[in-house]
Amino acid sequence: MRLVLTIMTLFFLHIDSKSQESKNVNVKEIQDEIKQVKKEIKEREVYVKTLMKKLDTMPIKKSPWVYKGNFNIVLSEVLRGDWAAGGLSNYTVQVVGHLEQDLRLKKHEWDNNFDVRLGFVKNFDAVSGTSRPIIKTMDLLQISTKYLYHLKNDKFSVGLESVFISQFTKTYDFNTGTYLFSDFLSPGILDLSPGFEYDPYPFLKIFISPLNSRLKFVINDEIINRPSLLANRYGHAVGEEFTYELGSKIDAVFEKEMIKGITLRSRLQLTNSWGRPSYVIDRLYTSRTNIDVNCQTDLFFKIYKSITINLGFFTIFDDDNRFPNVDNPDPDGKKAVWQIRQNISLGFALGF
Repeated sequence: MRLVLTIMTLFFLHIDSKSQESKNVNVKEIQDEIKQVKKEIKEREVYVKTLMKKLDTMPIKKSPWVYKGNFNIVLSEVLRGDWAAGGLSNYTVQVVGHLEQDLRLKKHEWDNNFDVRLGFVKNFDAVSGTSRPIIKTMDLLQISTKYLYHLKNDKFSVGLESVFISQFTKTYDFNTGTYLFSDFLSPGILDLSPGFEYDPYPFLKIFISPLNSRLKFVINDEIINRPSLLANRYGHAVGEEFTYELGSKIDAVFEKEMIKGITLRSRLQLTNSWGRPSYVIDRLYTSRTNIDVNCQTDLFFKIYKSITINLGFFTIFDDDNRFPNVDNPDPDGKKAVWQIRQNISLGFALGF
């Protein structure tokens, strides 16, 4: 019996020994595998660092084109039904947009700008169903392109600028809804200006052209064929759809983010028609020293993500845009006056 117990004890001790030896082998294999993985990780880290250093020394090709701009859209509705205090219902749509596409290749620069301002108000009586004519609150189409060659001092450059200014749709007298004030290409302006540019700061550009060619359009028959002396044909004679003049021009653009979320953009265009023919001067009671002014200023406040406030100010003084005037008028009963438009809007904006 003792012999049997002794044999069984030795047997179990042998099995336990083998089991422990097997466990030791498994642990060692795992530890070796961990060491191998750590070694591979270190080798890959070294390899990644080598690649990053190599990437830093390699030139990265970027697109020579730079795009930027912003669009502000406002939609509103007022609906009134049996309102004791009176009033009208209305819909309002307003769009203010600016887009730039610029190219810079060494000393060559090509700048393209597109500006749009368009707004409408539709008044109606929801109770009676009476509808009023659509009133246009703003309408501007402006496209400009400019090629520059930078000189040794990069702040100075020479080149050629072209600017087109008109509007999108017809504008009627809101009192009658039938008298036509303006239309696409009535009026329209196309400037071709060789000159030079001075960029004292990254946010300020001043283009000066001593020889500006200006082509003006009034192609709408209803506007250009009005025989009345008080009719505004934008400086054109009856039936004269095109005029051409030589002069000088200054085009200055300021654009800067004043503080985070607030951007100011302003463009001032000053034009003088020193080459205006004498018969035009006599007809418009003007002179060659007069300066036309076109100034557009926008201030964008970014409130939250895509919600912004736009403050806009637009002023024009054009000696060809003459209005009936009772205060010291010219012999024809008209006078060129300062035209002013201001807008404040809260809406959705897209900026890039």
